[in-house]
Amino acid sequence: MDASELVPGEEYIYLGKDGRTGPLRFEGVREGGRIYVFDLPRPRVGQMMMGRPHVERAIRRIEQWRQTN
Repeated sequence: MDASELVPGEEYIYLGKDGRTGPLRFEGVREGGRIYVFDLPRPRVGQMMMGRPHVERAIRRIEQWRQTN
């Protein structure tokens, strides 16, 4: 998905090489749009930060992910 479509407060899923992680709540952008920050819920409490190419390759809306699986 295009990183410009991310909406703060909405939940997304991360589809990485190590499997899926989610839901992730999009928190916002840092460093002038270079870093995208997601909050991780329990049991993996914390934050996940990634650059735009990684976001566009590995982040999906939850509804979009459910339709393809």
